[in-house]
Amino acid sequence: MVALGPALGFLMGSALLSQWINIGHNEIPNGITTDDPRWIGRWWAGFLVSACSLTILSFFLCTFPSKLPRDINQIAESVDVSQSTNSVCALGQAATRRHTLPKLTNPTQCKSLCQISKIKDIFTSITDLLMNFTYLLIVLINSVESILVVSFTTFMVKYIESVFNLSSSLSSTLTGSIVVPAAVFGTFTGGYLVRRFHMDIFTSITDLLMNFTYLLIVLINSVESILVVSFTTFMVKYIESVFNLSSSLSSTLTGSIVVPAAVFGTFTGGYLVRRFHMGILQCIKMILMACLISWFGLIALLFLKCQSTTIYQGDTQCSNSCHCASHIYEPICYQEQITYLSPCHAGCTFINGTDYSNCTCLPKGQNVRSGSCQNKCFTETFLFLLILFVVTFFQTLMATPQLIIILRSVQHELQSFGLGLENCIMKILAQIPAPILFGIIIDNQCLFWSQATCDRRGSCFIYNGDRLPLTLFGTAIIIKGISFFLLIILLIVTIRRHKTPNNPSSSHPFPPPSTLQFQEQENLLIISTS
Repeated sequence: MVALGPALGFLMGSALLSQWINIGHNEIPNGITTDDPRWIGRWWAGFLVSACSLTILSFFLCTFPSKLPRDINQIAESVDVSQSTNSVCALGQAATRRHTLPKLTNPTQCKSLCQISKIKDIFTSITDLLMNFTYLLIVLINSVESILVVSFTTFMVKYIESVFNLSSSLSSTLTGSIVVPAAVFGTFTGGYLVRRFHMDIFTSITDLLMNFTYLLIVLINSVESILVVSFTTFMVKYIESVFNLSSSLSSTLTGSIVVPAAVFGTFTGGYLVRRFHMGILQCIKMILMACLISWFGLIALLFLKCQSTTIYQGDTQCSNSCHCASHIYEPICYQEQITYLSPCHAGCTFINGTDYSNCTCLPKGQNVRSGSCQNKCFTETFLFLLILFVVTFFQTLMATPQLIIILRSVQHELQSFGLGLENCIMKILAQIPAPILFGIIIDNQCLFWSQATCDRRGSCFIYNGDRLPLTLFGTAIIIKGISFFLLIILLIVTIRRHKTPNNPSSSHPFPPPSTLQFQEQENLLIISTS
């Protein structure tokens, strides 16, 4: 259900970007289409739609009581279940035998709630969740909130770049400098208030940072988050520039590939962890395998691009006498091979609608048309999207085992605080530098900049589609290699700990939690993945 938000965000962004910015009597300027770099979509409408949706849902949220009653069948005491660590249902049954609460008399109910060991049991569990009105409503609220998160993450940098006439790197820097610290402070404050001062916050942070396994998996998650944030921010623009697609079509394709792959990957990762009762060592091996496959996928994406023969001609000797303005971009195309920045740069003196003639830079009798040359490459685009689906699938496959390692590597009373601290560290190490780094990389591949007021450089009209894949995915491959190296270290350390004599975690890498602890861990898992 949580995938509904990103899916709606991408689809709504695509639909709105395909519409001209103004409505009513304001018509589209002549010669500008959705494929034109000067096209400005109806970006502002998304704010109105999201605001209205959130306002409507806020009334339903106000109907919740101050405290939610707990289901009597989910309340249990901590018991010793060291003999039943491989069966979640055994935990609940042992607690029921020692407690005065009513027993679960329906065997299928126990299976649907605890023992998802078969594929057919998944549908029973999904049905139970969808019949829970509180769960369903909060997931819908999170999905609507996610529309704003995905839309802002995808288009805020481009919005600031276009509206305030800033470069991509400066827009990314400003966005990250404002949004990320605010998100860190909000997440940190929320986790602190939830604990209600039950624990010394500085002692908690020290205990977590002294946990080598926790610290290492958080660093791995931060490195992986660099790729996630960068691709989420710039993938739409990358596909638009490299494969010669419009902004709306690029947004549609990105959402149609990334969102289903992320949902399927997260769901599959959670199922595999529970189906095979993975310990911490098995989870690390699973993450290592997924990281390696996605690494090879990034290498394949490096070589997929449109082999365009388009040459962007700026000032040429044949048009020197025209004194063409260097900041005006009105592209014209000659035989789908050469794109001139304007009719002036081609030396054209006559115009007939969208056709230009008597161009001194072209052979006699040759005409050019308005607009940039469109060299479509459907095969390369299809292969790129297919491999992008695979990379996204294995990237999100790591989410659940990473979360399980964090939950089981720290003390029970530090689990919720550990997740909040991990979120803060990821924002500081990944979500601030990632947009800045990749924004600079993309800016360096710009071929033609617009000119803002006071001779300041504006936004980029044309990117180098031949070199952009090399620099962008080359950097991504290096970052993925760092993550793989840290995973190898974590694997070696974990194996050595398991071989240590008298190590209580040697036989059971995950210490057996009590029933109440297990229920709380399940709640943390659901909340974090949402």
